[in-house]
Amino acid sequence: MLFVLATSILIASAEPQSAAPPEKDAWIGCLTDYAQAESAGTKTPVTITIEALAACRPERAAYWQSLVKRGVDRQVAGDTIAGEEREAARTLITFIAHAR
Repeated sequence: MLFVLATSILIASAEPQSAAPPEKDAWIGCLTDYAQAESAGTKTPVTITIEALAACRPERAAYWQSLVKRGVDRQVAGDTIAGEEREAARTLITFIAHAR
């Protein structure tokens, strides 16, 4: 149940699925899985979000590399992911707080 809710929240805040590269889906999936697993514990939503972002760093890097390989400028790719990371963090914090 939590996984479905978290996934739908993150997907709704992201670009349409058909336009998202599979690396982005893997990154968002990692964040969602981590938040779901940790939300039953006693950590704060912010702590869980920070840990999720750190744990999913390889998926984030793969997403950045996929954008660069598709011809996106390195700086633009970095800025794009940074914005998406901020939005994902806000979404995860809200999701975890509401799930409890």
